Parts: sequence; structure tokens; C-alpha cells
Amino acid sequence: MNSSAYRELITSALSHAREQSLRKPAFLARHTLDLPKPQPVKLPKTIKQPKPVKPPKPSIALEPIKRPDQAPPSNKLEALGIKTVNTPSDQLAKRVKESWKQLSIAPTIAVILGPEQGSIKELLINLAKAINSLIAPCRAIEASKIDPSIFLTADELKLAIAPDSALTGQLLTHLKEIPGQSKRFLNDKPLLLLPDPNLYLKDPMLKSALWKSVLHSF
Repeated sequence: MNSSAYRELITSALSHAREQSLRKPAFLARHTLDLPKPQPVKLPKTIKQPKPVKPPKPSIALEPIKRPDQAPPSNKLEALGIKTVNTPSDQLAKRVKESWKQLSIAPTIAVILGPEQGSIKELLINLAKAINSLIAPCRAIEASKIDPSIFLTADELKLAIAPDSALTGQLLTHLKEIPGQSKRFLNDKPLLLLPDPNLYLKDPMLKSALWKSVLHSF
């Protein structure tokens, strides 16, 4: 290759390269993306919170406390604020104890003993033992040891058996009779009133009649 041909080749290459360099910006301009312009961001305004409303304070009308009138202390202990308790008297304590005793000794059937002694008292005690063994709980009790206002109110007591001689004093005030029916009561308790106990000692056959009367009354 001669020098002239070589120059032409170089010149042609440079011209081609120059053309390519001039075309490249136009190509890039055609393919450039049109991006939107950034918009300024508006921040929201701060919301003011309303101030809490305090409720009005209730008005309290204070009234003076009225205390009941107190009686003056009866002794030095009460003046110091020490309360005293009045103890029951010995008589009341004995009566309460006797009341419990009266209620505790009340059997279902009571044979009330009078002032008689010896064979008559033994007869009535044996009658109470027989009733206790064969019919119902029974006990012989002396009339002088009974408080009628308490003994005759016992729920356990269902029948009282007594001779005429035992119904004296307070017991006699509780005696009731139904006219025309031959029925007698001590308070509201049925009463089997016995005739003279000497009759049962003189005639043993009357003991059988007495036993039937007890069965009929209970």
C-alpha cells in the first residue's frame, strides 16, 4: 500500500469516527426519560388538643354533729370511760339455776308425792317405777320441790299423778276441772287425781284398777 492510499484510509476512518461522535448525543437525547419534577412536600399542620375542662368542685356544707345527751357517770369507773356490768343478785342466780333444774327433772309422767311417809310413800314410788319400766319415763317427785310455774310448762311432761294431799300451796292454784267430764288438769297437763292412798293398802284389788286408770289417762 502506498502512502497516498494509506492517508485516504486514515482520513476516511477519522471522518467516520467524527460522524459517530456527533450522532451519539442526539441518540441519547431521544432515549432520555422525561421524569416529573419533584414537588415540595407539604407537612400537615399540628392539631392543637383542647385543654381538659376541670369539673367544678362540689360544695360541701358542713353541719355540726349533734351528739345525744349522755347521762352523767354513775361512778368513778364510768367517768374514766370504763363501762361496768351489773351482776345479777344471788337470789336471781339461784332462781335461774332452779328453773333449769325443774325443766331437767320433768319426766313424761310425774308421780307427785305428798307429805305421807312409810307404806303410802313406798306405794307411790313403786307405782312410778312400774310406769317407768312398762309405759313411759316416770319419776316420783316431792311436791315441796316443784315450782309449778316452771315445772308445769315443760314440754316433756304429759301426765301428772297425785293424791289429794299433794295438791297444796302453789300446785293447788294450777288445778283445773272440766265440769261434768271428771277431767282434771294442772295448768294444761292432764292430772290423774288419786283417792286416799290407804285404800290401795287395805284392798290390793284396787291396785289393778289404779293401773288401768294410768293406762287410760296416758
